[in-house]
Amino acid sequence: MARGVHWISNGRTCPAPGEVSSPAGERQALQRQGFVKIVENEAGTTLRWSMFAANWSSLFFVAEWVHGATGPFHLQYYSAGWFNERFDHAHAAAERIRHLIQKSDVHLSQTVYIRSAPEDRRDVPDLLRQALRDKVADEECSIDCTFDPSSQRFRVARVGRHSTIAKLWGVNPVSYPCLTGHSYDHAVSRAYPQVSRSGEPHYDHIYAAMASANGDVVWVPYQRVVLPLNMGRNRKAVRVVTELAKVDISPL
Repeated sequence: MARGVHWISNGRTCPAPGEVSSPAGERQALQRQGFVKIVENEAGTTLRWSMFAANWSSLFFVAEWVHGATGPFHLQYYSAGWFNERFDHAHAAAERIRHLIQKSDVHLSQTVYIRSAPEDRRDVPDLLRQALRDKVADEECSIDCTFDPSSQRFRVARVGRHSTIAKLWGVNPVSYPCLTGHSYDHAVSRAYPQVSRSGEPHYDHIYAAMASANGDVVWVPYQRVVLPLNMGRNRKAVRVVTELAKVDISPL
């Protein structure tokens, strides 16, 4: 195949469906019409599809086709949000595609998955390893959450300009990860009271479906350290440091 954009339907290549120049049109083709989209460029080969569409024959076709394509291979598939996975070798990408075909009837019951992990694991990012060791974190690379007695919730009070949230959503604490009351907030803030009471850091892995800056829902894998933060008498607060990284969580 020539480098470019290819569309697969019913297990074979075909012309592009109509009106796919817009994000809404592409979503319609992938999620409603069962197309699989392939993009070949200097970044490698990207495959996009919807998990719940009628596209098994096309996915089996693609699992064979990738062996003649150029890596790395980026699998982008939709299941309650967009997952993004990268593979350096065609055989690994093909194996993952076949595995996902078997999972295509699995409907995720959660949009946030959290799992504790040992602090001595080898893949802890350097920034988090340092936070665990020193029990402090630089303001620029972290966010602060303070307890609000009126709502009985922890709220994001400050976003460091080099933090993960700032890089993805900006420094103003009004983006989706910073808002209180929804399922993501309830899940990730459960660790805050214990850290505030005990004075000990907390380390875990998180895989969460969150609204991106352009409105798409994407699955974000990250590792996190929650540190106690002294804000004065009778004020509960924590400092949170996160890094986008591989996690020991696989919803699908």
